[in-house]
Amino acid sequence: MTGLAKTDTPPATDAEVKIRLRRDRKGAAKRLRGLAKTDMPPPTDAEVALMLEERLVKKYLK
Repeated sequence: MTGLAKTDTPPATDAEVKIRLRRDRKGAAKRLRGLAKTDMPPPTDAEVALMLEERLVKKYLK
């Protein structure tokens, strides 16, 4: 069997879909902001360069 199951409810209008998507985006942005918070300061340029170098060594030399 292929396709979507039939329902008695009419399909959502464009306006209803836009409202749902807008609501989802706001919630997603709030959750992502919370994930990015840490108690530590951001890494310095030197620390980032070292992390990148370590990553490339692991990737290409092992």
